[in-house]
Amino acid sequence: MSGNMISKHSIGCLLQLDNIIAFISLLFVSCSGSINRYDEPVEYVDLYYAKGYVDSDGPCEDDFDGREVLDKGSTYISRNEFEAIERLLAESEVSNGVASTYGMCLQSNFHFADSSTSRVCVGQFGNMTIDGKSYVRQDSLVYLLRKYSGFYNYYNREEVVRFCQELSSFGIPENYRDMTGDLDTTSVFYAKIRILVE
Repeated sequence: MSGNMISKHSIGCLLQLDNIIAFISLLFVSCSGSINRYDEPVEYVDLYYAKGYVDSDGPCEDDFDGREVLDKGSTYISRNEFEAIERLLAESEVSNGVASTYGMCLQSNFHFADSSTSRVCVGQFGNMTIDGKSYVRQDSLVYLLRKYSGFYNYYNREEVVRFCQELSSFGIPENYRDMTGDLDTTSVFYAKIRILVE
C-alpha cells in the first residue's frame, strides 16, 4: 500500500515539475522575443573623431575599421537634446561649395526611429557635408556633436579655442577635461562613441 502512495506522490511531483518547466519555457520564449527587439537601440549616433590634430586625408564617406579607433563606449543625452540636434540637421542649408571633407575630423552616423540614416562630416578646415553633399556649416550643430562626443578633450585649452571656431560663440563646455596626456599612450588616432537617447 505504501508503494502505491509513493508512486502517486511521485507522479504528482513529476506533473507539477512538468507544468513548471512548460511555464518557464513559455516565459523564456515570450520574453526572449521582446528582449531581442530592444538589443539594438532605435535612435543613436555613432561619432568618430580625430583625437587631437590628425593630418588626415581620408574621405568622410569611408567607414572606419574597428582596429582604427579607440572605442569609448556610449553616453546618454536627453530626448530634448537629441531633438535639438535633429532640428539643426533638418534646418541645414545646402552650400554651393564642393563637397569635400579633406582632413575629416568628425564623422557622425545618425540612426533615426524610422530606420533612416544620415552621415554628417565636419572637416578640419570648417567644411561640413551631410550624406555626401556640401552644406553651410552650423556652429551650433558642430558644437553639440563635439561636446557630446568628447572631441574637445583631446586639445589643451589654448589649442581648442584657436582650432574650434564654434567655441567663440559657445565657450568651452563645462565638462571639458584636458586629455592631451593620453595621446601618447595609444597608437590609434581616432575615437568612437555611441550617443544614446534616454
